[in-house]
Formats: sequence, C-alpha cells, structure tokens
Amino acid sequence: MAGQYATKVVSMITKTEIRRAGRDMGCAVDSTVRASGGDPGAQKVGEACNLARAGAATRIGIAALVCGNRPSHPITPPSPILPREVANLANFAARLAISLLLTFAIASAGELDGVRQLVVATAPSWDAFEGSAQRFERAGGEWKAVGKPWTVLYGKRGLAWGSGVHGQEEKGLRKVENDGRSPAGIFRIGTIYTYDRALPDGSDYPFHTVTAADAWIDDVNHAQYNRHVIVDPKNPPPWYAKQRMRLGDFAYRWLVELRHNSDPPVPGNGSAIFLHLRRAPHKPSVGCTVMAEPELTALIRWLRADAKPHFVLLPREEYAAKWKAWNLPPPTNANALLR
Repeated sequence: MAGQYATKVVSMITKTEIRRAGRDMGCAVDSTVRASGGDPGAQKVGEACNLARAGAATRIGIAALVCGNRPSHPITPPSPILPREVANLANFAARLAISLLLTFAIASAGELDGVRQLVVATAPSWDAFEGSAQRFERAGGEWKAVGKPWTVLYGKRGLAWGSGVHGQEEKGLRKVENDGRSPAGIFRIGTIYTYDRALPDGSDYPFHTVTAADAWIDDVNHAQYNRHVIVDPKNPPPWYAKQRMRLGDFAYRWLVELRHNSDPPVPGNGSAIFLHLRRAPHKPSVGCTVMAEPELTALIRWLRADAKPHFVLLPREEYAAKWKAWNLPPPTNANALLR
C-alpha cells in the first residue's frame, strides 16, 4: 500500500523536478524496496529516489513526500501517505496560488484607490507637443468627465516615461534633465505655488506663496535636487540666482506641482515639473504641461486635497492599451481625448 500511494505522488512529478529536489538527499524508500519483496510500486519509488539522489538542484518540492535522509541502518517501511493528506496538500497549493494572483490583481487595481479626481492628458504620439486634457471625478466606482476637454502643450520634444505612481516600470524612452520632454505616466498632484497671497476665488487647496526666499533646485549635483528650498534672501547661497522661483514671469503665476521623480528624487531624471500658464497658443514648454489661463484657474478651483488628485499623461495609443490595468477612465468616457 505504501508503494501504491507513493507511486501516485511520484507520477505527478517529472523526472526533472525530482532531480531538482534530490540534491544532498538520500531515499529511505531503498529500504522499503528491499523490505517489500520486490513490490512494483515500491520499486518505482526507489527508481524515482535514485533520480533525485543524482540531481544537482537544491529545491525541495513534492518529492520530499517520498524521499528522506538515508538511514545508516535498516528501517521499517514509512507510514503510508493517505489520499486525504495528498488532497490537503494540493488544496493548500491551489489556495496559495489563488491568493498570490488576487494579491497582484488587487495591487494593480488599487493604485488609484481613494483617488476621486483625475486630470487626464493625451498626445497623438510620443513626439507631439500639443494634446488635450480633461478633468474626471468619481463618487463610486465609475469615472465621469467634468467639463469639456481643452488644449494643452507639452515639452517641445514631446513625451518620455517619467517616475511617479506609474511610468518608471515601463520600457522605452526615459525622461531626463533638459531633454525638452514632458514626463508620461501617473503622478500625484502636489502643492500649488503662486505669486499671489491667495488662490483664485472658490479654491480650497494647499498652496504656498512664492517670495524671494523660495528656490527649486534643478542642479543635478545639488543635494536638494528637485526639491523646494527656502533660503535667507539677505544672505543667499551661491547657487540661489539660478534656482530662485520668483522671476516675475507671468507664466509662473500659478505652478501646480506634479510629483514626478519626487519620492525620492534621482539626480538627472528630471525636475521642476508643473502645470502652468502657456506663453502663446502654440508655443510648447521645456517639459511642463501648459495651458490657457481660464482652463488653469478652473482646474485650481476644482482641486480638493481630500480627493487625492492625480495627473495622467500618455500618448493616445498607450492610454488605449493601459487604461484598464491602471484603473483609468474607460475610452467610452474619455473618447474626446483619444481622437
């Protein structure tokens, strides 16, 4: 009987698996074969264990059910492996596999759990510098468009994969400092920086009024690369002149921070990425996403910190391929961005 049950287990294991399981292992079943008087089932187990003993891998799998350390003296036949025990092992393995699959599925779908506001922008291609954007929000499970799409401009050389919630794991062209490309992917929306003492009327979002003390570091050799830094303007460090934020430039009146390459920053992977005002209707940026004032102020008024707003930027083809896995608005709800 011991040989019969063990044979059933061995039949589920390829010789390769047994070889992998058998390094540095002896087989107690050799004694079983001798004690069985030539029982065919036990003989097969002995052959399997010989294969295991000859193997070179280190993994111990199901073969451990029938193979053990070689004894230094004759032993009695091992206790039979009952069908219930084999079934329990199989059930456990199945439950473990399902649990792991569900964990990965939930993690993927859960990237935007709790996020109730999205700003989605698309481009016709990786090298395009003009595209469309639209706001989305959800109260339950479905994303719904807010308002109409509007025109946005990107870096003068188009897009490249950035580093945020999604993007850094993708293959292809990567965003680097001074490449003239806007980072593609999904990014948390951070603080709003403004020259004003308040945001536009109706706004309710964290902001910081930029003064002569504020700097944003884009020097790849600086320890605070891609960080907001406050200095003493009466005694500024040598690098301050090239890193200061208050330039009197109308395009920087509002800077909506996109958390690209921020957690933590990697020197050279791109810095100071914002949503801000465009300089002209068809003039691209050097890496930010820019737009007309009415659209930017409407977006600022709409943002709410407790809605965990995120920004999405993708070429249309990538959006069509990734919207489901990334839990984005479906093409039926974002059709205007994909044509």
